Amino acid sequence: SAAGVLGNAGQANHAAANTFLDQLARHRRALGLPGQAIAWGAWSGVGEAEEQRERIEAGPSGVRQGWITPEQGIAALDGIIRRGTGTNIVADMDWLALPGRPLLDEIRTEADDDDAAPAPTAAALLSRLDEALPTERGNLLIGLVEEVVRSVLQLNAPPAPDIAFSDLGMDSLMAASLRQRLNAVLPRRVVSTTAVFEFPDVGRLANHLLSELFPGGEPAAPPKATATDPTEAATVVGRIPTDRAAAAADHEPIAVVGMACRLPGGPNLDALWRMLREGRDAVTEGRPRGLAGDGGARHFGAYVPDMDAMDAGFFNVAPAEARYMDPQQRMLLEVSWEALEHAGIDPHSLRGSRGGVYAGIGISEYATLLAGATRDFFQLYGYLGTSASGAVGRVSSFFGLQGPALGLETACSGGLVAVHQAMTGLRLGEADLALAGGVNTILGTGFEPGLEAGLLSRDGRSRGFDASADGMGFGEGCAMLVLKRLADAEAAGDAILAVFSGSAVRQTGTASGLTVPSRSVQREMLHEALARSGAEPGHVDYLEASAAGTLVGDAVEVEAAAAVYGRNRDPRRPLLLGSLKSNVSNLVAAGGAAALIKVIESMRHRWIPRHLHFREPSPEVDWKSLPVEVVSEGAPWPTHPGRPMVAGVSSFGISGTIAHVVVEEHRSPERPPAIRVPVPSRLVPRDASAPEPRAVRLLPVSGK
Repeated sequence: SAAGVLGNAGQANHAAANTFLDQLARHRRALGLPGQAIAWGAWSGVGEAEEQRERIEAGPSGVRQGWITPEQGIAALDGIIRRGTGTNIVADMDWLALPGRPLLDEIRTEADDDDAAPAPTAAALLSRLDEALPTERGNLLIGLVEEVVRSVLQLNAPPAPDIAFSDLGMDSLMAASLRQRLNAVLPRRVVSTTAVFEFPDVGRLANHLLSELFPGGEPAAPPKATATDPTEAATVVGRIPTDRAAAAADHEPIAVVGMACRLPGGPNLDALWRMLREGRDAVTEGRPRGLAGDGGARHFGAYVPDMDAMDAGFFNVAPAEARYMDPQQRMLLEVSWEALEHAGIDPHSLRGSRGGVYAGIGISEYATLLAGATRDFFQLYGYLGTSASGAVGRVSSFFGLQGPALGLETACSGGLVAVHQAMTGLRLGEADLALAGGVNTILGTGFEPGLEAGLLSRDGRSRGFDASADGMGFGEGCAMLVLKRLADAEAAGDAILAVFSGSAVRQTGTASGLTVPSRSVQREMLHEALARSGAEPGHVDYLEASAAGTLVGDAVEVEAAAAVYGRNRDPRRPLLLGSLKSNVSNLVAAGGAAALIKVIESMRHRWIPRHLHFREPSPEVDWKSLPVEVVSEGAPWPTHPGRPMVAGVSSFGISGTIAHVVVEEHRSPERPPAIRVPVPSRLVPRDASAPEPRAVRLLPVSGK
């Protein structure tokens, strides 16, 4: 009812209740939830208002109020829902006859003033932009944004283009209102949920709108350069300077020659593929087998069984020391060994070599469980057993590797960041072979705060891209890959599983918080990785997405991917989307490396597994206008005669660190792509000039 706006003599409680509904709608929208409130004037012919016509017609201060016909009301309702504004009032009143009411001045439209022009329609605005010269379009958009900002912030005059919205006093509610008003008059919804934070002044926001409406055009106005980024004024958002792109073309491809994993529902590569092909998720309520010290906690998650088991003697670890080793370290050792086995490399032959270890490591909850341990033992073994540096150092020490050993903690992007660092180390010559991946365990019981804050999924399942997405689920596991420079792998006769042709790592850098994703930064990251790979955007078949299961984050990721990989794309071949998170939830530091393994296995089997829990597409994504499609049912990998299969893998960390790797099928002219296990060279010496030997299968009979 309009009583919350106009007042209602004798029924203050009715006015207060309706004001509360207005604020509830605003509060929900600030949280990213749906919410609209309409304060209605009196309807004719129906309801209680008709019964009290005489009292209502008197109106406040003697001003008469008109009546809304049911047809007018339905039409107004339809228009308000289409515009998406949060709080509204619909009433037939002579607003100018209500002097001395400043609050009512705020809800008067400009059309109420005789000398004011009505707001332009989307069609009229697009027509003006189309007819304008390219150099004039920017000024038109700057003028539009200035006027809308002035209206939202109730300013006496439009703000200067380079004054930050935050300096003008804009809060999250005002930012949401700005976004809604701009989308209401623009030809299509080009202002995303986070755009106001990513482009925090009139000039940058207008530049963004111009690039969305007229891709490839000139910027609306050069953004104001800052001391922290002196090149920003000369850089158009979403592009790589030509000198960087040229330098990126020389980056050497990196070959994957071995891999292994220990994941929920998939303790090895074969089991993982069966789970993916059958379309199962591995989420359970509570750990299938209790881990000493877990306190009997019962919460949903994707768990690795038998985590308390380890053959310490195999890795030359004393039983007393093994007790103080985080299960993350135990899995890292075991899975690294298995990855080298898969590569056909005798682990003992690596001693003294320039081999590197790069691993994303989850935060050690095991250290908390050790809090009751005796001081002497913890001082002796505790740090090395629970630190990230101790984890990678232990792997290097066991295998005798003398290259870099880097333990990385960037939250959910750790595994993919580690692969990027390994690729960099190989290209720089710091390492000749790299073990790269990530590991994560769930040992704590502190899930309740995250559930109460709405950050975590109630049943532990990540529903990426779906309207029912309610936060992240968590899982644990380990994934490791064996990497070499492509030329070295080909010279050694290695079985090359795939090629990493390009990668990039960025920090979102948004001023509104670590956890807020940035569409512009994600676009730049994808551009960088693609430029380094040399692949064409339209040749990327599939994106293994981060898909954290949040409406805003998923929308930002989809829009960024569509903007980059949608260029010059055959409309009959949309970019396919999926995520391993739908099977095993968020593996945190292990997730990026596990996603790479999923993609490589998918290429090997030429099949893209189904993305689970996708029933109703997220309303935050304009699916019809974007060249993307979620793989809701398993499908054969698209075939392209004359070129390899290509995919991208993305990972977003709650730290704000994001990563992307471009993966390509390896095609050798000498032999067809296949997986085989070559015999280690030290066991079967051969003349380099001799013909390529046939693959040999070994049946090991010793324990090791």
